[in-house]
Amino acid sequence: MTEKQRKWLAWSLAIAWMGVIFLFSAQQAEESARLSGGILKYLLDGISAMIPNAELNQDLFHLLVRKGAHFGIYGVLGVLVLNAVFITRGKLDIKTFLVAVAICVTYAITDEVHQMFVPGRAGMIEDVAIDTLGAAAGALFWTFLKSSDVAQ
Repeated sequence: MTEKQRKWLAWSLAIAWMGVIFLFSAQQAEESARLSGGILKYLLDGISAMIPNAELNQDLFHLLVRKGAHFGIYGVLGVLVLNAVFITRGKLDIKTFLVAVAICVTYAITDEVHQMFVPGRAGMIEDVAIDTLGAAAGALFWTFLKSSDVAQ
């Protein structure tokens, strides 16, 4: 694969993942709640099967599922964007890391603004913070993998 093809593929994957995030954000509140409610039920059923007498605060658990989804989805974005920036710049340094995280933060902000125009949804600054932490964690994870790869 040529360098140009590697760059194109890396950026295509990052942009495609942004498209996935956009589709989740475009879901109206009822559809989004149905999706996270289904995941919540699956998790609660699993926990109940393992710990039959567990008493869980379902509202708190639902909040953790929703915010955990933000963190995880943006963690994947952090990995993909850092990989694309790394391939484009050709080096792994603090600037590469910060540029990648800045791209993710900018996208998180635009994502929350987008949600302000979706019926039943709202843009939330705390979601931008969670998204930022997820992106940074994903980028750190990628950095760790890449650093251990280089060390060998």
